[in-house]
Amino acid sequence: MIHTNTGRTEYLSSALQFSGLCPLILVSSSMVTGLVAGMVVMTALLASMLTVSVLRRTIPGSLGLPILLVVTSTVITILWWYIQGYYYALAAVFGVYIPLLALDTAWLARLDAVALRNGPVTTLLDAGGAGLLAMLFLLLTGTLRELIADGGIGLESWKTLSDTFLLATGKLSLHWQGPDLISTPAGAFLLFGTLIAVFNYCLSGTRSGRVFFRG
Repeated sequence: MIHTNTGRTEYLSSALQFSGLCPLILVSSSMVTGLVAGMVVMTALLASMLTVSVLRRTIPGSLGLPILLVVTSTVITILWWYIQGYYYALAAVFGVYIPLLALDTAWLARLDAVALRNGPVTTLLDAGGAGLLAMLFLLLTGTLRELIADGGIGLESWKTLSDTFLLATGKLSLHWQGPDLISTPAGAFLLFGTLIAVFNYCLSGTRSGRVFFRG
C-alpha cells in the first residue's frame, strides 16, 4: 500500500501513463464505448496481473518478457473471442484495438514492475486501482467527445437532460454539429491531454509545482 503523498502521486502518474498509451482511447468516442473500453481494460489487466503474480516464482528472469507477452496475449485473446461471440456489434466498433492491448508497452511495464514482484493481494489492489482510473478516464474522454461532437449523449434519457440544459443556457441549437477533429483519433489524444493538464493543475497546489504527468 502507498502511504505518502509522493507515493500516491507516482502511482497515479504511472496509471495515467498507462491510460494515455491505451489503444482503446482512439475508439472511445461516446459514453457507451468509453465505458465498455474501460471495462475491457480493467478485466484484462486484473486477469493478466493476477496470473503473472501467481506464477511469478516459476518464471525465470531470462524468459520474463516472452512469458509476459504470452500471458497478456492469452488473456486478451480469450476476452476478444468472448466479445466477438456475445457482443459482435461492440467487436465491430473496437476492431483491432482490443488485440493491440497485448503489445501495449505500458501494460507490459506494469506487469514487470508490480505483478512479477508482489503477491496476489498487492497485485490485485494495484491492478484494481490502475484499471479503475483507466476506466474513469476512458469514460470521461468518450463522454466529452460525444458531448462536444454531437451536442448530447446517445442514450435518450441522458440526451434529453443534456439537450434541455444546453438549450436553456443558449449553448445548443437544435442542429448542433461539433468540430470534426474531436471525432478523430487525434481529437481523442488532444482531449485526453487536456484532461491530464487539468488534473496536473488541480494537484499542483499540493505538490509545490512538481510536474505530475510525464509522457
